[in-house]
Amino acid sequence: MKIVLVAQRDELREHIRDHFNPQGSEIIQYWNPIKAMDNIDEIEPDLVLFSALDFPRHWKPFLVYLRNSRDRDSTVFVLLKGDNFPFEEASKAHHLGANGIVHEDLENKREISRLKELVSRYKDILEARRERRYIPTAVDRIGFLFSHPETLRMITGTVEDISAGGLRLLPDFPEYAADLTPGTVLPGCSLRAGESLYAVDALVIRNDHSLHIFFKSLTDADRSVISRYLSDHVARELNDAAHSRAARVET
Repeated sequence: MKIVLVAQRDELREHIRDHFNPQGSEIIQYWNPIKAMDNIDEIEPDLVLFSALDFPRHWKPFLVYLRNSRDRDSTVFVLLKGDNFPFEEASKAHHLGANGIVHEDLENKREISRLKELVSRYKDILEARRERRYIPTAVDRIGFLFSHPETLRMITGTVEDISAGGLRLLPDFPEYAADLTPGTVLPGCSLRAGESLYAVDALVIRNDHSLHIFFKSLTDADRSVISRYLSDHVARELNDAAHSRAARVET
């Protein structure tokens, strides 16, 4: 499940990660609601959590924009309120298409329980990631590199895991990628899967020493080809083992 969090405080993301990440959710935090609005159609989130305390004047235009393209079942919108949230504002939120309102004190077990119960009315929060992830080994030809969008440094690294929807990259030089924040667009990345090379625009989901990256611009056909290559991983390992045994017999 893809979760977009629009809030200024990192502690909100940590609370959400503690309760949703075990189910394989990906959390993208935006500290700027306008930037979140710009990327919402490309991310197609399952859930948006928006802090009315941090952005009291932005949640209404954001919600109107969201509902112009995604209904309440496609993307759940939950407003995170503070202690003094007027009844009139709550009424406007429901009128504009919010799925619900929860107090943002997510350290409170009652509030996090209310949030999970609300989301589960619309989404299966226990489902696994949409795409199965694979850990590449020596039998796989998997590679990913890109230019930093501002410094233009070439960033290479080790692909720690990959699916047809994204990957996790451990940079060779972490300092080159340290300033890439969630929501950063990486245009023109180079992705290798087997003998195929793809030019793909990507999005930084998280940066915690490793870069968690979502593929934005792959076609459905390309995703299918990549998925088939990844699913053939076991066959490649068996074939490699057979060749190794044959080589030992010959010697």
